[in-house]
Amino acid sequence: MEWRDEILRRFFLRWNDDVNIRDQKRLFNNEERFVIWLLSDKKCSKCETELELAEMDADHVERWADGGETILNNAQALCANCNRSVSAATA
Repeated sequence: MEWRDEILRRFFLRWNDDVNIRDQKRLFNNEERFVIWLLSDKKCSKCETELELAEMDADHVERWADGGETILNNAQALCANCNRSVSAATA
């Protein structure tokens, strides 16, 4: 299946050269999550609640869906409440 998927993507891209390929890596890995947690002083970037690493949501400042890259300069540590709130989704 992976081989078929690769072939189909190649043909699709050949026939549709106006397609903009986005960052394939959406999630921050464990090492990046640790650094994000340390850089945020182990607190939520929005409400400043103390965070345990396991509870932290590593999130993009500029949304991934809007072209934000999965890099440390575009990362923030959020608690689950702030990451899932309506205001965070629209900010």
